[in-house]
Amino acid sequence: MGELESKYEEEATFTIVPPEETLQAGDQIAQFGFEAMKHGLVILSPDGEALVMMPGHQFGREEIESSLNKVLTAP
Repeated sequence: MGELESKYEEEATFTIVPPEETLQAGDQIAQFGFEAMKHGLVILSPDGEALVMMPGHQFGREEIESSLNKVLTAP
């Protein structure tokens, strides 16, 4: 994530939630549709709305950047 943080430092904030906090976030995990995987990647709007939700780890940099760019260029 460090490279993406540097690339998008003026446009996005990256937060990695530790496993201990993830275990305590049952309501959010359900809200994001991560019940089966128990974790994933969420891209939030500036007002906190979940715009992209990718469960698990079956995605790479290309999918992350593509989703992030869609959010950043949306009207």
